[in-house]
Amino acid sequence: MSKVLKFKIDSTFGHFRQFNTTSSPMTYTIPPKPTIQGIIGAMLGLSKKEYLEKLKDVMIGIQLPKIPRKMFLTINIINTKRGYLFPLDVGSRTPIRYQYLRNPEYIIYVHIPDEELHNELKRRLEEHRSVYPPFLGTTECIADFKFLGEYDLIESNDKIVSSVVRTIDWENNKGMIEVEEYQHFIMKPGRIPIRFGTVYYGKNITTLDKTYKIGDENVAMWQD
Repeated sequence: MSKVLKFKIDSTFGHFRQFNTTSSPMTYTIPPKPTIQGIIGAMLGLSKKEYLEKLKDVMIGIQLPKIPRKMFLTINIINTKRGYLFPLDVGSRTPIRYQYLRNPEYIIYVHIPDEELHNELKRRLEEHRSVYPPFLGTTECIADFKFLGEYDLIESNDKIVSSVVRTIDWENNKGMIEVEEYQHFIMKPGRIPIRFGTVYYGKNITTLDKTYKIGDENVAMWQD
């Protein structure tokens, strides 16, 4: 029987930079799948060059206990190419307005086909130990996590979920979509996005995605 691990991750702030923003970075509300792969890779101690390849076959599901508020903060970007951290000339500092999530938290469901990686992640979640500190998007947003259990991964015929989905039944979801975002789904080594699509979130929405019974929850999960 395939297994799935469930854990909660949260932080004071979060920033999942939208791929199409430049001068004033905006954030997604929902972390893209490659971001979740990065969080899992950090817990397992995988390098930036290997986590996308080693975790390419994982299945991911995401729930939002609440929708985080968004806010803007002005960050001083410092040019450190001159070899020192605190340059005295004003031109070396550039104030940039960043959009952040306030008190974001997510329930993550993950199925890793590789049994060794699955067991290692389970052990680290149980012991609350991570090789590298996990963060929600940027290194300034250090995150905490809590293991919520291991469950059997059972396919479900029930298409009503309260998790993030990629396809929905529009006729049965009028007025129920709380978040809709166009994101990158897959990144190849080198952190280059190669596939994009829309994700949706709402309470008790009807999806066309594959769904799974995980404990008492009905969750949409994806592998690609």
